[in-house]
This record gives sequence, C-alpha cells and structure tokens, in this order.
Amino acid sequence: LVRDTEPNVFRYLHDDGYDVFFQGKNDNLEDTALMHSTMHNERGKGSNHNSTRLWAEDDPRYYSFLYPPLDASHANKTQDWYNVDQAIKYIRARNVSSPPFMIFLPLSLPHPPYSCPEPWHSSIDPASVKMRRPISEAGSGKPDFHAMLRKFTYQDLLNATEAEAL
Repeated sequence: LVRDTEPNVFRYLHDDGYDVFFQGKNDNLEDTALMHSTMHNERGKGSNHNSTRLWAEDDPRYYSFLYPPLDASHANKTQDWYNVDQAIKYIRARNVSSPPFMIFLPLSLPHPPYSCPEPWHSSIDPASVKMRRPISEAGSGKPDFHAMLRKFTYQDLLNATEAEAL
C-alpha cells in the first residue's frame, strides 16, 4: 500500500484543488494516505455475490468462478450498485461553482465469482464459450500475449540490431 509520505495521483489532484471522490474498495493507499488524498472516501455497503456454488464439492467444476444468478431483489443492494449510486449523487449535487473533480470508483464485480441477475445470467450458454487459447507460444515458455504485442507493434519485423537499439 502507498504510505502517507509517498506521492500518489490522488494527493496531487487533491493538493491542486480537486475534489477527489474515492468510493469503493481501497487496495491502493494506507488509511492515512487515503484520508489526506481525498475529499470523500467510503467503502460500499452490502455484498456483491451469492455464496452458493453451482456445483457440489466433488464436482470438477466446483472451483468455477461462475455462480448462480443474483436474486433480482438483491441486484440493487450490492456494493457496486451502492458505490455507483453514491458517485451519481455526488455528480448531481455539483454545480457550476464546484471545484474540478476526479472520481475513483473501483468496482468489485469485474472480479470472480461471476454472477448477475436474470435474464442476463442465462443469456449465454457456458457450453458455447470456446476454451481459452493456449497459455504460451509453442516451445517459448512465454505468455501468448507477448507474441501478440510484438506483432501489433511491428517489433516482429525488426532485425536484432534494430530491436537492441530500442
């Protein structure tokens, strides 16, 4: 975690007169650094997922990150919902004379376990999703995305001397 004595972008903005609105999970700053770097900081209320798994413990799919659908009555009670709602209220409360602002809104549901309310939960059949591509290039021992980065930045067209010069 970034300590209060260390620089961070939130502190720079805060010290330059910005309202820094930090709403949600804090994996970045120590509590003191967060307090001195923001005008508002709060962790959301509620939970973000079901605790019920789709499969029994002896099923090979037990450790899947796919969970059952969220109960529709719970969908607007998640931490993410609350955090986004707080950010919307913050924006609506501002006026022309308000200082510039920055909103940092770290959401939890892009992370596993994955769930959402119906009808979205059932809109994709998991069996129709292709398996992930290979983890590494054949024989390279390096992640697949390394080759893609070289290809799309044209580094694969450089000779060794040109590559070293970079």
